[in-house]
Amino acid sequence: MTKLIARIFFLSSYLPFVHYVIESLYQGQIDRLQKEYKDHPELEDILILNHLPDFVYGRSQYTLLLVTKRTIHPKAFLNTFRSKLSQSLMGRIVFNLSYIPVLSDKEFKLDLLRGFLIRNSLRDTVKWQSVLLKKDTVSYLGKQNEFAIKYSSFQNITHYFLTLNKQIDFEIRVRNIRRSLNNFKRYYPEILPELTKFNELARRLQKFPILKSYYQKSFYKKCWKLL
Repeated sequence: MTKLIARIFFLSSYLPFVHYVIESLYQGQIDRLQKEYKDHPELEDILILNHLPDFVYGRSQYTLLLVTKRTIHPKAFLNTFRSKLSQSLMGRIVFNLSYIPVLSDKEFKLDLLRGFLIRNSLRDTVKWQSVLLKKDTVSYLGKQNEFAIKYSSFQNITHYFLTLNKQIDFEIRVRNIRRSLNNFKRYYPEILPELTKFNELARRLQKFPILKSYYQKSFYKKCWKLL
């Protein structure tokens, strides 16, 4: 049922004006979180990674970050939190339940740790939207995060390109390969060729996955040539 509803959301996102309906459903899930966890004794805040350039309502999921108080066991709280969220059909569609990082309030103040959580971003600054405190936080990918970005990019290339697992959604594969190659270009500009045409093809496949059957082989060939 979840996959069917997610597919309906995906297809509906291309229709005019439906985007606003889907956006309101996403916001409804945020409001639900705010209502359920307001004044929670173990939780400092819930944050949402937003303002990502490739985020599309109906096709993307929110990435959550839990900021807990120092007196609790973070993994135990995460298990309970994820279990509650997974009981809701919309919760499973709107939020990425497989990746919900947890930091204590003290850890969240460290730029190094926050930067590690957004190491796959192509931006140098990313805004976290606060659900409970209504006070947004900006994270910076600085020099201290360079190793994490490079390491994550190599991992993504291995997992999403060199290991062609058919169970991985093609759009997710394209997005992660594209991010990794662009990060390589940032740090090794003298080695990697120009990515303009590759990025155009990747964006086209992300926006219109129906083109997969026509451009999949071309996409992989370009990847091999670039690497």
